[in-house]
Amino acid sequence: MYRDPTTSSNYDEITVTHYFLEWTVCFLQKNIYGCIEMTLKALKDVDKIVLDGDKLAISSVNLNGQDLEFTVEPGTPIGDKIIIKSPISEGQEVAVPGDLVCLMSAICKGKKKSGDTTTYTFDQPVAIPSYLLAIVVGHIERREISPRCDVWCEPSLVDAAKWEFESTEKILQTAEKIAGPYRWGRYDLVVLPPTFPFGGMENPCLTFITPTLLVWFLCLLIDLYL
Repeated sequence: MYRDPTTSSNYDEITVTHYFLEWTVCFLQKNIYGCIEMTLKALKDVDKIVLDGDKLAISSVNLNGQDLEFTVEPGTPIGDKIIIKSPISEGQEVAVPGDLVCLMSAICKGKKKSGDTTTYTFDQPVAIPSYLLAIVVGHIERREISPRCDVWCEPSLVDAAKWEFESTEKILQTAEKIAGPYRWGRYDLVVLPPTFPFGGMENPCLTFITPTLLVWFLCLLIDLYL
């Protein structure tokens, strides 16, 4: 049997069928902490679970409330196992500082503020591989393109971003005529800050856009004001 060299997990013995996340984003400590609850399905008799991970500080692992022994081995590869897809439970929470905005490759179901923290809740009912799970936290604003498409960007560039991507809904409708109905519910875009000048990523519900696509527009504005 072929063994995927990009993962150390025993994916051929046990698989993840569901995720539930509770995370807190801390800019002062430069980390994300919290917990993840995983529902697993054994494909055969097993006595251990092997998961991929990198640069994680794991404090505990438990099964049905009982603490389990675990080890963390260095040099574990990170696998992009496209064939392993799981939905992420409704009600997953990400807490962020103050008035910062949190976006995720999922549908935002609401937010609530308590003291200096705002907690966002998300739902991703469509099963996805874990490498497509992504979040954005920052001082960003929204502009609506259509009922299912928004663009998010830093306040100083958000109007330029809307102008640049105002045809998104038309493009999405054209794609639906070719490939069928859009399954993800929302197609939002977030324009990354200038510190991320290259690259982007098409995540479910949320596409990460390189800011260099706005450069020509900014140059035009500079010419107009000079």
